[in-house]
Amino acid sequence: MWCGYENFVVHIGTLASSLEDARFYVGDEEDYIDEFLVVEGELRYKRVHQGYWLDLEGYLATSQVNFIP
Repeated sequence: MWCGYENFVVHIGTLASSLEDARFYVGDEEDYIDEFLVVEGELRYKRVHQGYWLDLEGYLATSQVNFIP
């Protein structure tokens, strides 16, 4: 990621007011998965997995993700 991960989070937060409601996940190939949730132009960001490698498909299959209708 050319801008660095912390700046990526800030950039998505800056763009949130121009985005429709959405949920997406970003993970690295080692140990974490982060959830990005944009609701009514506001970014809600949190780390949802950390500690050992888990692919995103595996995380979604085992988590109780409530999808935005």
